[in-house]
Amino acid sequence: MLAFPAWGGAVPRPALLQEDQMDALPTQAREETAASRWARFSPIITGDDYVNSLRGRDVTVYLFGEKLAEPVDHPIIRPSINA
Repeated sequence: MLAFPAWGGAVPRPALLQEDQMDALPTQAREETAASRWARFSPIITGDDYVNSLRGRDVTVYLFGEKLAEPVDHPIIRPSINA
């Protein structure tokens, strides 16, 4: 136990793993690398890529009291997307 007099209490010391114990950890317990995360995404290069990236998002949009199923295709919102 480590004592912290300012807190008036103690906290448990974290367990240290030996080298052979670390190799036994399951691979899913390790964090995904940035390179593998970026590999799942495609870059937005054209305007059509941008518009398509906005489609199919799980957003709730109301315009003048009307719930829009796909805001990207609405004639009032589309000019703002194209700007």
